[in-house]
Amino acid sequence: MGRCFFLVCFILCDCRVCGQILTYGLQGKTIDLNPGYTATPDDILWKHNGNKVVEFNGNEQHVYGQFRNRVTLGWISAELQISDLRYEDSGTYEVEIYKNNKLHRYPYVLEVIGKVNKPTISCDMNDGSSDGTRATLMCSAKPTHPQSLVKFEWVPPGTVQLGSNLTISLGGELDDKTYTCRVSNPLTNETDTFTAKDCYPEKGAFIVLAVILPIVILVLLLFGLVFCKLKNKACFAERNRDVEKQLRPATEDKETAQDEVHRALLDRAPTLPSQQRLGHLPQSHGSINHKVDKGEGHDMEGQDERPQKGYTQKLYLFFSYILYYIIYIFYYYAGCDSLQGMSKKFGSILRIHYPLQ
Repeated sequence: MGRCFFLVCFILCDCRVCGQILTYGLQGKTIDLNPGYTATPDDILWKHNGNKVVEFNGNEQHVYGQFRNRVTLGWISAELQISDLRYEDSGTYEVEIYKNNKLHRYPYVLEVIGKVNKPTISCDMNDGSSDGTRATLMCSAKPTHPQSLVKFEWVPPGTVQLGSNLTISLGGELDDKTYTCRVSNPLTNETDTFTAKDCYPEKGAFIVLAVILPIVILVLLLFGLVFCKLKNKACFAERNRDVEKQLRPATEDKETAQDEVHRALLDRAPTLPSQQRLGHLPQSHGSINHKVDKGEGHDMEGQDERPQKGYTQKLYLFFSYILYYIIYIFYYYAGCDSLQGMSKKFGSILRIHYPLQ
C-alpha cells in the first residue's frame, strides 16, 4: 500500500529540480523569473533559499520578508518579477504550482552582480629589455561584486588575449598602434584605448620646464639678495640710532658734572693770595677720552660692518649652490645631456673659485 502511494505521488509530480537555471541580475535593476507555465494554476508559491517570497491561493496573495513592495506575481503565468535588485537577493529560487492537485516545480539560481567600472591603461617600459623597444601595458579597474566574474581581455590588433597585462613592441610604425582593453562580466562591459607612442615620456614639457625653472629660481634668488641688502641697511640705521641714544645720556652726565665742579669753585670761600706763579694746566682728560671714545666707536662700527659683509657673501654663495644643484638634478631626470653638462661645468667653476666653507 505504501509503495503504491509513493508511485502515485511520483507520477503526479512533475519535478525538474535537477535542471536548475542560472540567471544573472544587475544590481538596482529588475528581473523576471518565468517558468513558462501556460495553464491557469490553482495555487502558486515562490521560495527563496527555502523561505516564502510570495504566495497565491487562488483568491489573494501574500508577500513576505525583504521582498515586500518589490515583487509582482502573475496569477496566470506564475511569473515572478523582482525590482530594485540587491546582492542579498542572490540564491536559489523555486516555484511550486498546483493545478488539479498536481504539483509542478521550477528551480532557478539567481546571482545579482554589479556594473563593471571603466578601466584605465598604464605603460611600463622597465621590463628588462636592453634595447628599450618593448613595454608592458597594464589594464586596471575598480573592483566589482563579485570580482570572480570580472574578465580582462585585449582586443585586436592581433588576436584577443586574456589577462590584464599585455607586452607590446615599440619603434617606427609600431608606435602608432592602438590597443583596447575590455573589462566585462556576464551583463556589462567597459573599454579603454591606448596608443603605443604614449609610453614615451613627454620630452617637450621637460624642455620647457628646463628653460623656465632656472629663470624663475634666478629671479627669486636676486629678489632675496636685494631684500637682504635692504634689510641690512635698515639694521645699520637702527643700530646707529641705538648708539646715539646710548651716547647721549653719557654726554649729558659729563656736562652736568663739569657744571657742578665750576659751580663749586665759584661758590667756595675766599682764600689768601698766593705768591707762587701759575703754570700751564695739563690737557683736559675729556678731550682725550673723547678721542678714545671716538676711535673705539669707529672700530666698533668697522667690526660690526665687516662681519655683516661676510654674512651677505656667504648667503649669496649658499643660494648659488642651491640653484646649481636644483638645475643639475632637474636636467638629469629630464634627460637633457647638453644642458646637464653646462650646469655641471658651472658647478665645478663655482666650487673652485668660491669654495663653500
